[in-house]
Amino acid sequence: MKLLDLYRSRKYFMRLVVSFALLASMLLIVFGSLFYSYAQRSAMKLQQESTRKVLKQVNYNIDNLYDTVLNFTISTFSDRDISVLMQNRDMDIFDLYNRLQKFDYIANTNLFVDSIVLYNAHSRCYYISPQTVPVQCEAGSQSNVLKQYRSGHADMPDMKFIPVAIADNQGSRTVLTLFKQESGSILMVNVKPQWLFDNVRAINDLADSALGEVMMFDADGNSLSMGTTDAVDDGTKRQIISKVEARQATEGYFTLGSGSGKKLVMFSTSATTGWRIVGMQSYKAAFGALDQIRTFSFLLLSCFIVLTLFASTFISMKLYKPIGSLMQSLRAVPDRLDGVSRGKDELAFLSSFNQRMLEEMAKLEQGNKATESIAKDYFLRRLLLERQKMSGEEFSEQIRLHGLKLTEADGAFLVCLIRLDNAHSSGKTAELHKFAVQNIAEEMFRAFALAESVQLGNEFVTLLLAVPQADRDKLNELPKAVAKLQDVVRNYYHIGLCASISAAADHHDRLSDAYEQALMLAEYRMIYGRTAVITPELAAVNEQNEATSLDDQLERKWLESIRTTNMKNIEPQLVKIFKRLSAFRIDHLLQTLQYLTAITVNHLKETNLDDTHAVKASLLSFNRRIMEQETLDDVLLQYIDLFEKVTEPRQTSTDDKNRILAAALKEAIEKHYADPNLSLQFLATKLKMSKAHLSKVYKQCESESLNDYINKVRIMHAVSELQNTDATIAQIMFNVGFVSESYFYKTFKQSLGVTPREFRTNHVLNQD
Repeated sequence: MKLLDLYRSRKYFMRLVVSFALLASMLLIVFGSLFYSYAQRSAMKLQQESTRKVLKQVNYNIDNLYDTVLNFTISTFSDRDISVLMQNRDMDIFDLYNRLQKFDYIANTNLFVDSIVLYNAHSRCYYISPQTVPVQCEAGSQSNVLKQYRSGHADMPDMKFIPVAIADNQGSRTVLTLFKQESGSILMVNVKPQWLFDNVRAINDLADSALGEVMMFDADGNSLSMGTTDAVDDGTKRQIISKVEARQATEGYFTLGSGSGKKLVMFSTSATTGWRIVGMQSYKAAFGALDQIRTFSFLLLSCFIVLTLFASTFISMKLYKPIGSLMQSLRAVPDRLDGVSRGKDELAFLSSFNQRMLEEMAKLEQGNKATESIAKDYFLRRLLLERQKMSGEEFSEQIRLHGLKLTEADGAFLVCLIRLDNAHSSGKTAELHKFAVQNIAEEMFRAFALAESVQLGNEFVTLLLAVPQADRDKLNELPKAVAKLQDVVRNYYHIGLCASISAAADHHDRLSDAYEQALMLAEYRMIYGRTAVITPELAAVNEQNEATSLDDQLERKWLESIRTTNMKNIEPQLVKIFKRLSAFRIDHLLQTLQYLTAITVNHLKETNLDDTHAVKASLLSFNRRIMEQETLDDVLLQYIDLFEKVTEPRQTSTDDKNRILAAALKEAIEKHYADPNLSLQFLATKLKMSKAHLSKVYKQCESESLNDYINKVRIMHAVSELQNTDATIAQIMFNVGFVSESYFYKTFKQSLGVTPREFRTNHVLNQD
């Protein structure tokens, strides 16, 4: 009982037992049903075949009897003496006696003949055999069977086998009659039907009563009494013959009645006489053996189902044993039965338990990877940042330990710093771009160098390149590879790249010097632009330039051009100054720029060219804006912009109002970006202005549409939530004000080139 209670509490085990039992039971039931159906069809087919053979035999006997009677009738009709009796008008008494004697002889010598009647149309006399009075003429009062039939039937069928009811001194009975007529004279041959009936019964008895109750109907559908008490009433006979005639077939079968009174009726039609032989048998008697098979099959099927239940239980116990052992081994695990207690079966519990273990293993593996990544990054940082020399053994061991793609065998080392021109991207997006550029660069440099990326936490993608001795002659191709990298990144991410490449170091101890050189070369981006590939050879001219400031004459001309307040004088001087500055060493360049900015601002204040708020504000922030610029071209544009404001006529108050309005709109969008109703129409309604005017003013001031800025702010906040929260993408979409998921995905991909899901995946991978 304890064992049964244990297994009964196991849901998966019970499911196994029920499943096996139901499956086996259904198969047995289907098999039994098909077997019984096949047996029923086979029994029906055998019964029909047996009955058809008996009916054919009966029809054959009827046809044989008809042929016998027909031949007898024709031979009798053709007999010379009989022909004289039928055709002569007058006959000698002695001659008549002789012919009547022969007539009696013919009738008495054929046992199947009941009687023969002749009618002479010329003398109107009847000749009857056997009969006490063999001759009857119409003038007399005697009666005979032919005379009675003629009085009741205007037409007599010629040479057709028909039943005729007669009454004479032998009593009332039915005979089978065949008429032969010629010139009004008639030959009537009456056959005893009992001979046929006995023959049919004998055939049916030999076939084990395959026909059951036998009935005979003539061609007109009249029933022939077989001389015994009929077991079938007249109403049933009429119903049977009507169905037989409705089928219009020479043979067949059908059922009659229902329930316990259901009968199987079989019939066949004689092709010669048109008579129908019908056998009617109880359905139960015909298929009693089939009922026994059904009962036996049901009992056998029940026994098999019971045995199947026991077998299913036994098999299920064997199959469940490993699962039960596993469940038993998990009893020591905390919260092991949480899944079962919530209605789960054992497999569902094991699946959830396995999933939990996989998650724990993934966390451990992630932790191990993070630890390994930290150790690897620390080693690479030491190579680039530490001045202390690392022994060759330690270097080789660390390379082997971390699986780094570096080698020191007769090769060279280079440091390549790549800076992305994505100032308008958010911090996390910029990190994602750096990760993509790092992977693309490693793949593209693989043709001639082994590349390892170094995470230094600055704005650069830092690549440590190890060039084997065999590929040192390919170092000249590195700038071309960087240019190709720039094209790829520009096409995919619409971002420019600036790269600085150090000189080749022959030993890993000189990697820190190479890194410092690459950092110094990266500063020359100020001179050579955002997409420059800066090498020591390119910066050599600047490094050799000893100039530390502008000469006095150039400075004096610059101040004089400022006093003219004419852009035609100012702009050429600016171009000349910046051309001179582009040849400076980078540190001297920065110092000279600060000095140039200071004297320019001071001179503008002293000249008091314009006292408008716009110019004053521009002068106050000019030095800061100059220091924020990344290239000389940007600085030059700032100078030109400043002097365009200084030299242009006083701006109208309308321009000031427009800038104030644009700033207010941006502030409102930053504050209410999460409101789904925030739109151009919403802002126009709040400010009581037209949408067209609001859109026009904002676009004039900011060079972008108001709706684009709304989407930009929302996407920026969505990026922040994707990076810093575990909220679902749908929840983040609502948090930042989007209502349509498809529009959110479309806008996000247009802005960042990836879908929100891809962005989150890349962010997680980048963190790992």
